[in-house]
Amino acid sequence: MADSVDEQLALAGVYAGALFGLAQQAGAVEIVRDELGEIAQLCAKQPDFGLFLASRSVSMDRRKASLEKLFRGKLHDLTLNTLLLLNDNDRAEIVPQMHAAFETHARAAANEMLCTAVSAVELDAGQREEVLRTARELTGKQPVMTWRVDPGILGGLVLQLGDVRYDYSTARQLRQTRRLLSERGERGLQIRVENA
Repeated sequence: MADSVDEQLALAGVYAGALFGLAQQAGAVEIVRDELGEIAQLCAKQPDFGLFLASRSVSMDRRKASLEKLFRGKLHDLTLNTLLLLNDNDRAEIVPQMHAAFETHARAAANEMLCTAVSAVELDAGQREEVLRTARELTGKQPVMTWRVDPGILGGLVLQLGDVRYDYSTARQLRQTRRLLSERGERGLQIRVENA
């Protein structure tokens, strides 16, 4: 069992990279991606299943038999064999992190990037197309967009492109103006009088 979050993420990345390579060779990237996603969702929605994968009180042999019974014939062999390998190496609990790492590999291979656009009101089709065009230009990748409405930003747009955030919201501009005015007030007006 992985001890730290960093170790779990690193291990998940290694397993996901290997599985992604095998899935590419087999032409099964989408199937494996979807199945890993379903298992990760199962862990989230059914905490008992996640505990079952992580529990040291369940023997690896018993967990292996249960995984075989649950998933044989229902999952692609690559997905099931990876689950069984994780179990054999006492790493079955990293499936959700592995799914996220697999997604990263799949998106990179497809030249895609996860992007989120947040606006104060629903954007119309023309506005959405403009945001998509901008995201493509800024990233050089095909954006996979999530659209959200948050009246709290008051106006403008917040665009998250992978790890980079562009905040052009009215709320941020007001916060920045408030901060600048506050700093200016603390310093005083500092008016210089010229002798004529």
